[in-house]
Amino acid sequence: MTTRSGRPLLDYGLKRDAEMIANLHRKEGFHFVNVQPLKRPTGRQDVEDVVFVVHTGPRPKVFNVLFEGAHSVKRRQLQRLVQNSDRYRTQFLGLGRLFNPTYFNADLLEEDRRRLEFWYRQEGWQDARVVLVGYRFENDNKEAFIHFRIDEGQRYRIRGFTVEYEEDGDPLPKDREFLSVDNLERLAVFAPGYAFRAEDIEQTRLRIQERLWSRAYAKSGVRQDYDINPLDRSIQITFRIDAGPKIRLGRIRILGNRFTRDNVIRRAYRGEALPGEELNVSALRAGQTRLRALNFFGLVRYGTGRPGSIFGLVKSNNEDREDEYDVELEVEEIDTRSIQFGAGVSTDGGIFGFVQVTWRNFDIFRLPQKWWRVLDKDAFRGGGQTFSIEFAPGTVFSRFRIAFSDPRLNDSQWGFNIEISRRLAQFTDYDQSTDGIYLGFSRFLDRKFNWRLTLNWSLREVTLDDPDPTAPVNMLDEQGRSTVHGVGARLNYTRVRGGDPFLNGYRLTFTTDWYGGPLGGEVDVVKATIRGALGSRAYRNRQGSWQRFRVEARVDWATAYDDTVQVPIFERYFLGGRNLRGFEFRGVGPKSNGSPSGGEFLVSVIGQYTFPIADRDVTGFGIDIHFFLDQGTLVEDTQDISWETWRISAGFGFGIQFGSPNQPPLTIDFAWPIRRVNTDTRQVVSVSFERTF
Repeated sequence: MTTRSGRPLLDYGLKRDAEMIANLHRKEGFHFVNVQPLKRPTGRQDVEDVVFVVHTGPRPKVFNVLFEGAHSVKRRQLQRLVQNSDRYRTQFLGLGRLFNPTYFNADLLEEDRRRLEFWYRQEGWQDARVVLVGYRFENDNKEAFIHFRIDEGQRYRIRGFTVEYEEDGDPLPKDREFLSVDNLERLAVFAPGYAFRAEDIEQTRLRIQERLWSRAYAKSGVRQDYDINPLDRSIQITFRIDAGPKIRLGRIRILGNRFTRDNVIRRAYRGEALPGEELNVSALRAGQTRLRALNFFGLVRYGTGRPGSIFGLVKSNNEDREDEYDVELEVEEIDTRSIQFGAGVSTDGGIFGFVQVTWRNFDIFRLPQKWWRVLDKDAFRGGGQTFSIEFAPGTVFSRFRIAFSDPRLNDSQWGFNIEISRRLAQFTDYDQSTDGIYLGFSRFLDRKFNWRLTLNWSLREVTLDDPDPTAPVNMLDEQGRSTVHGVGARLNYTRVRGGDPFLNGYRLTFTTDWYGGPLGGEVDVVKATIRGALGSRAYRNRQGSWQRFRVEARVDWATAYDDTVQVPIFERYFLGGRNLRGFEFRGVGPKSNGSPSGGEFLVSVIGQYTFPIADRDVTGFGIDIHFFLDQGTLVEDTQDISWETWRISAGFGFGIQFGSPNQPPLTIDFAWPIRRVNTDTRQVVSVSFERTF
C-alpha cells in the first residue's frame, strides 16, 4: 500500500489503495464491493488516521451461461472451457452448489471469450468468432447470467499430409528404412478427410520426434507447415524433418548433489544409459522418473535451465568423437529426515497414537566426525538407504519397530531390509504379543522392472495369555509361548500408468510362507496368498481431480503339517471390519465359544467407485464420496466353501482429507449386508481416522 504510517498523506494514494483493496475482493467474487477511505483527526495538526471502510456487497454465483449459436459442440464441453462456468450446479447430484460453487469474476470474462475462440480454432473451426454480449444480475445481485454469441462457421478438414526431410537433413543410411517417409506417415493419428484438430497434429509430430529420438537423433527437429484453402475449407499439412547428427553418450554429469553419492543417482539408470553407446532417450526419461520417485530431491532436470536440448546435451571433452555428448543432470537435495506425531481412532483398531522417525537417503557408513554431531546434515546421509523407528501404542493394537533397508545392497541388483519389532494385540477375549526379527532380499527380474522377487526369513516368538471364559478353544490350545521359524517368497507384478498414487494400473502378488519342519520351531504351517488390485481413473473434473474405480481381490490359504495338528489361531485369517464392511471386526467366519476362531481359507473381493467433491489443493482439505460392494467368505477348509457361506455387503461412505496426498485420513462408511450367515455379527457404521500433526 502507498498509504503507510509516518508517510505523507496523499489523496491519489488513498484512491489507489482503495482500488487495490477493491480489486482483491473482486478476484474473490465480491463484484459489488465498495471501498471508501476516511480521514480521522488525531488532535495533532499535521497527523491524521485513515480508515478504509469496505462494503463487500453480495457475492454473486454464476447461475447460467448462454452459448448462443453453439450448434456443433455440446454445452458441457464449453462449460469446461470457461472459468465463469455454471457447470457446478449439476455436479455430484447437485452437491456442487454447496461445496464447489463458481463465483462471478468480471476480470476473467475476456479470457473466457478468448478461450472459447481459441478452442474452436484448435478443433478446426478456423473462422469461428466469439463475442461477449454482456451479463446481468438477478435475485438481489446474488446470481449472474452471462451471454456469449458464437459464430462457428464451417469446420475445416484435412486435404492431405506429407512428410519431407529438409535438405541435408536425412538420417544415416542404416536408419533410412526405419525412418523412411512411408513409416513416419503411418504414425499419423489422422487421415485425409478427417476434421482438423491441432491436438492430432501435435500428437503426430511428437510421434515422429519420438521415432527419431529412439535412434539417438536427439538434436532432430520436426515442424509442421499448413496450406489453408478457405474456398473448400481444407488444410494441407507438411511435416518437415531435420534429423541432425546421431548422438553418443559420453557421460552423465551430475550437478547439485552435495550429500548424495553419485553411485546412488547413477543406479537409477540401472545400466541402461552407458557411456560410448548411442543415446538411449527412454533410459534417460526412466532414470529421471525413478530419481523423482525417491523423494530425495526437490528438483530433477536435464540441463541447468538455459535454453537448449531437453536432455541437457553438452559437447564432451573427447575431441576424437565429434558425435559424443555429455548429459547434464541437475538435482536439488531436500532434507530427508522427518519426525511425525499422530493419533487415530477406528472401529477396528480402537484409539492409538504414534511417533515415527524416518531417515530417507540414509548412509550407515557415513559416520559423524564427533558423536555429538550425529544430527549434522552430512552425517548418515547420501547412501540411498532408509532407517526408521516407530512407537505406536493403542488400546487394541500397539507396535514398536526399528527398520533398515538398502534398495541396492553394495550396489548389486539385490535389495536388503531388516526389521526388529514387537506387536501387541488386546482382543476382547485374549491378548497376543509377537516379538520378531525379519530379513528380506529382493530384486527385479525383468528389464522393465515390473516383476520383483522377494525372499524372506523370520524368527518370531508369539505369546497368547489372559484368556476370558469366552476365548476360542484353539486359542486355549496354543496358550503360552510359541516359537515360529520360517522362510518365504513373494513375487510382485506391478504396472502403473502415469504414476497415479491411487494405482492407475494393476498389481498382482503371489506369496508363499513355510514355517517349521527342518527349520525348527514349534509351528509347522504352509501358507499361500494371491492378491490383485485393478485401478482406473474414470473422469477428470475441471479442478483436475479424478473419479476413480478400484477392484481388489485376495485368496489366502493355510494348512498344518507334521507335528502341528491344526493351524494356530495367530496364523489364521480373519474377516470383517475394514476388509468386509457391513460386518463387525473379525465378525465373519468360524466361531468357538461365541468368539471368532479364524479360518484357514479366505476369499475377498472389494469394488469401490470414488467421486471427489472438494479438492484439497483448492480448499485446504478434500472431501470425497464413494460407493462400494464388498464380497467374501472365511471358512475352516477349502472343502467347506459354498454359496451358502458367501457374504455380500453394499454401502456408501465419505472421506475427508486433511492435507495428505494419500487416502483420506478420516473415513466413515455405511454398509448393509445383502447376504450373510446367521453366526455373523453385523456393523452398519465403520469409522477410520488418522491424522498426522
